[in-house]
Amino acid sequence: MQLVTIFNGIQANPSVVQQVISAAGSNSTIIVTGAHAITLANLTAIANAAGNSKNLNIQINGAQTTQSFVQSILSAIGTNSSISINTAHSLTPAALIAIANSAGSKTLRADFNGGQASASLIQQFLAAAGTNTTTAVNTAQAFSAAELTAIANSAGAKLYRPQFNGAQTSAATLQGVLNSAGANTTVSVNTAQSFSASDLTSILSAVGAKRFAADFNGAQSNVARILQVLNASGANIAASVNTAQALSSANLVSICNAAEAKLLTLDFNGAQTSVALLQQVLAAAQTNTTTSVNTAQSFSTSEIVNVINSAGAKSLSLQINASQASETYVSSAIAASGQNTSITIDPANAFTASQLVSFVQAAG
Repeated sequence: MQLVTIFNGIQANPSVVQQVISAAGSNSTIIVTGAHAITLANLTAIANAAGNSKNLNIQINGAQTTQSFVQSILSAIGTNSSISINTAHSLTPAALIAIANSAGSKTLRADFNGGQASASLIQQFLAAAGTNTTTAVNTAQAFSAAELTAIANSAGAKLYRPQFNGAQTSAATLQGVLNSAGANTTVSVNTAQSFSASDLTSILSAVGAKRFAADFNGAQSNVARILQVLNASGANIAASVNTAQALSSANLVSICNAAEAKLLTLDFNGAQTSVALLQQVLAAAQTNTTTSVNTAQSFSTSEIVNVINSAGAKSLSLQINASQASETYVSSAIAASGQNTSITIDPANAFTASQLVSFVQAAG
């Protein structure tokens, strides 16, 4: 199983974070959000505690940090640690290029808002980005077709993730981006239910061997559109459905069956979903289908254990609001978890250091 423990850097005690990292095994990932709120000395100590063997992700707000702060943490992180910078466009071009150069082969992700960043800024960052640096752009539809093509060409074989809002993007725009996309570019679109069947046909025809991901809102989607994506020929096509509990069990089973070897994620709100529905979906889930449940603490301990047992070796992801869950609840879920079950605890600050240490030790 995999255990993800998320600390809010604004509220977390750095000493507790270090204790949990020290106790964590290979099945645990520690995430620190708002890490810019932690002093450089304390954040460096956290990075050092992770060493090269622990899985650590440090998330920094680009609007509230400095170039030197990020570079210092990049120097401190080990092989299995990574740094993510959101609102990266808040940093100057010179700072971003220096950060990209400092990253070298270390794992770095920079997220830009297409409505607030220039195409030139993203191209400059891509030019400096290393092999393990990911450049992500949300609201990518804010750029013109020419700018999107220029950015895609600049990406080449680098890790590039343009994200589009389907309600504000034309099929022609996505076709153009897909045509220009490199081998390590993943083009994703949310609110994909906004496209007509003919629009989806034209988009999917441009995918070929490229990487494409479409996210649908289950409460607003025609199931036929979801099936259309899953039945497309591209091997690198992925689909996800949020608010999946809005669909009937019959439709969800049909979607699972259509997925076959494609990547499919079905996300349910635990407060609005029955155990029986999740069990039906898990029974129909294919090899590369992930059943995800947010607000999983809405189920009783016995119910969540039943759901986990139903998953067996299939992929199940549970997100637990730690401020609404007991130690017994989390411990029981971890104990029941199979090899492909992932449990996320957020915010970890809601538990004591000893409780968190017991969780990561149980996860292995």
